[in-house]
Amino acid sequence: MRNTTIFDASASRVVAGHRMPVTIPQLQSFPQEHAWSWTSKLPASTALPKALAGKRTLVVVDAENVSFSAARHGYDCDYGLLAHRLQALCTPSLHAFATADEPGYAYAYFYKQGWQPHIQPGRGNSDVAIGLNAARMALQELPDAVLLASGDGDLGMGLLNFLKDILPQMEFHTMGLEVSLSRRLVAGPGNGIRSTTVIGRDLLCRPSHQ
Repeated sequence: MRNTTIFDASASRVVAGHRMPVTIPQLQSFPQEHAWSWTSKLPASTALPKALAGKRTLVVVDAENVSFSAARHGYDCDYGLLAHRLQALCTPSLHAFATADEPGYAYAYFYKQGWQPHIQPGRGNSDVAIGLNAARMALQELPDAVLLASGDGDLGMGLLNFLKDILPQMEFHTMGLEVSLSRRLVAGPGNGIRSTTVIGRDLLCRPSHQ
């Protein structure tokens, strides 16, 4: 089986899979808006929002951000289990975004986990692709709610502000690891975010070493 890695900090990239150890020789510096600390503890379980129960939900995963954040704890996200949990809660349209040096392997990985993959070749940031495609899909599908799994405040607020103007009745929910979740993406009075889910250990897995 071909060996691939979800996160390679030295190259700041995501490919896909759980076949090689995740190594973090050099961490990027994050803006102070990110509410993480080296001593932050992962919650044992993930409380998915009950507000999504039975609703048609567009789920958008920024796999680079989620996997990078999980790697700081020595984990990766169990995308297959996340898909299963969401399917049991609501009627989701599941979309995963990432960049990869070998997009074919990344595509196959997310597809097998139950996601519609959106993989850009090479290295770089997929925020533009996420924002444009998420907005397009929201307009096409007209879901009851959007769930964004990312800690990126610029991405999240950009998407929220666009949807709020075009589809004001649509609920907006956020999800991420506390280690890199922007304060701007935490649900609060009047900020347009219905709920925020902190990913716990039950949705994480140790990268396998082969």
